Amino acid sequence: GRSSSLVCVAMGMVSAAEAPRVGGGDRGEEASRARGRLHAALRDLVHGGPSTSSKTVLGHKERIFCCRGKVVQSDEASEASEASEEGARAKEKRRCLFATGSEDKTVGIWIYGGVGGRGSGFRLLHTLQGHDEEVLSVEWSPTGRLLASASADNTVMIWELPDRLDRIEAEAPALVGRVRHGDHVYRSLFTTGALLGMPGGGGGDGGDGDGDGDGPMGKEEPMQLLVTCSSNQVLCWSLSSGREGLLLSKTLDSRGNYVYGGQRNPSKMVHIFDVAVLRGNRLAAACSDGTVRLLTLRRSGDSERVLGPFDSPAGCLARIKAQGPEEEADRLCLCCTDGTVYVYRDSPEISKSEGDSERRLFSWRAHQANIFDCQAVGTDRLLTCSSDGTVKLWDLRDAEARHVATFEKKNYPFHSMHLVFRDDTGSGCGGGAPGAGVDDGVGNADADADAERSRPSGPARPGARAR
Repeated sequence: GRSSSLVCVAMGMVSAAEAPRVGGGDRGEEASRARGRLHAALRDLVHGGPSTSSKTVLGHKERIFCCRGKVVQSDEASEASEASEEGARAKEKRRCLFATGSEDKTVGIWIYGGVGGRGSGFRLLHTLQGHDEEVLSVEWSPTGRLLASASADNTVMIWELPDRLDRIEAEAPALVGRVRHGDHVYRSLFTTGALLGMPGGGGGDGGDGDGDGDGPMGKEEPMQLLVTCSSNQVLCWSLSSGREGLLLSKTLDSRGNYVYGGQRNPSKMVHIFDVAVLRGNRLAAACSDGTVRLLTLRRSGDSERVLGPFDSPAGCLARIKAQGPEEEADRLCLCCTDGTVYVYRDSPEISKSEGDSERRLFSWRAHQANIFDCQAVGTDRLLTCSSDGTVKLWDLRDAEARHVATFEKKNYPFHSMHLVFRDDTGSGCGGGAPGAGVDDGVGNADADADAERSRPSGPARPGARAR
């Protein structure tokens, strides 16, 4: 019932109308130089209003594959009570930080200060170097102090940010850890030891803060975990001081008929494209064989359930939490490479005797091409982005999906996106559209459409460079 807005960040190739401003040379050179530009437009996505601002910012030299954001408050807000007048004014100075990962092997740290006024718009604060291949995913920790960047160089780097906004702007994040794997790392996320049923695990949920973990909540500090997916393995790493290292790994075998990579994958090895933490401390893994695995991981033994196989693999997952205690299950959205979205009931209490058809609620063709990223919006909406050049918002309150709005930019395949929420009393990420109750900052990454279509298929995450 509130006005809400969306900040779209389309990164990669600029349009033909913008290309001549890049510089001299032929169209091919112009297109190459234009890659890595960030196009930002504030749009009332919920109500389909017109764009209120638009700008283009240069940030990376090549295509951008991933984008994740978080809210940071000003130093005055950190020191003032939110109930005080000073705290209310300081809250207006909150900013959004975005991290982007690119084919140019770097991670960009951006700050967004709203629309209009001093410090508004997008600014590139830092460019983090260290990876030897393209960066495939970035992820903030629940506290926002750590950032994980996963790469095709078989590593995940852990970066630590300063604790104050003024220092974040002045000092680049420090590299505090590196986790090595045997193959590309497509995805990483932060959670707690509750995922593995470990003492001191706390209520881990990968950063969504619902606190429904089964670990004891005592005085012991929760164990911090990093979950990564590399090739056909899910790996859980401890980041807690004195307990660092690999705790558990799970290798998945092929269950479907779809062989990702064709001749480039002669062993028909399954690849894991995305992972998501589910209720009851379980993990969902989207696999290249056209299946989604529901995993319960324990050091004493694990269990696995299979959804699918589907006609095409799921490249990304989103968990929509139950609206209230009367609902018996969450909803798990599986977004596939053919543009189809499947919605399933999901709960640890669901009987193992229920098959795929009993758990599936509905499905629909959301896009005309590969869905690269998706995100749950509240308890009844889903945001999706695709290589067809659109970002779409869907209402899932009924037994079917209802299209709400579309943000479209022709010839701009969107590879990634992220919504950043303020609390209900805020006015948005540093400003926004007049009359907005809650403003949501969203980053979306795209690539050159012609280059994407010409790339050979291979055992790499959909949208990443085939190797």
